[in-house]
Amino acid sequence: MSRHSRINCLRGAAVVATVFVTACNAAYQAGPSPTTLALQIQVPPRGAVATNSTNAFLAYALDSDGAYKLVTTAAQWSSSDPSVARTTTTVGTFLAAGPGSTTISARYDGVEATFPMVVVAATSTAITAPTLRVTAASPRTIGGTAAATATLLRPQTANQNVTTEVGWTSSDPAVATIDQDGRMRGVGIGTTLITAQYQNLSQFFWASIAPPQ
Repeated sequence: MSRHSRINCLRGAAVVATVFVTACNAAYQAGPSPTTLALQIQVPPRGAVATNSTNAFLAYALDSDGAYKLVTTAAQWSSSDPSVARTTTTVGTFLAAGPGSTTISARYDGVEATFPMVVVAATSTAITAPTLRVTAASPRTIGGTAAATATLLRPQTANQNVTTEVGWTSSDPAVATIDQDGRMRGVGIGTTLITAQYQNLSQFFWASIAPPQ
């Protein structure tokens, strides 16, 4: 082998060695994997649910890098009162078993989140007393919009749209706001309780704003 060829071989070996050492140093200096800081349960827009209905929940994990990850199927789910709501064969979905209140829990990577669930007995469609009915809505995304409506149902009288007459409130305006016309806007990731108050009648529903996908 000529002197020129030996020099080229040595140079090539030096480059390979440098790349290998650089890669090893980068791997050694890499920080630890992100850890789960918080867990959040989200739901489709809904209020109290009727017995025998199935109700799906979602779980999002927030890690130390500030990223959200959907972990519904990886989480462990439970109900504080299985006589009110119990797990099904579909992970994150519960059967409304009987009237009452229960707490739905999700656990992932050592972090737990809870969510209240209210179940009411399925009723007939006959209206025997003034009833406030709210159509649940959710902007679903930050910056998104939606419109909730409220209707007053009265026996033997035509229904009355009272959307602009009820008092609308959001329990967490940092998640979603709602104006007095029922118009909603998504503000931040999370879940808020929307309440409609009309005279001595009230209804509620939950609205969730999901992380960007």
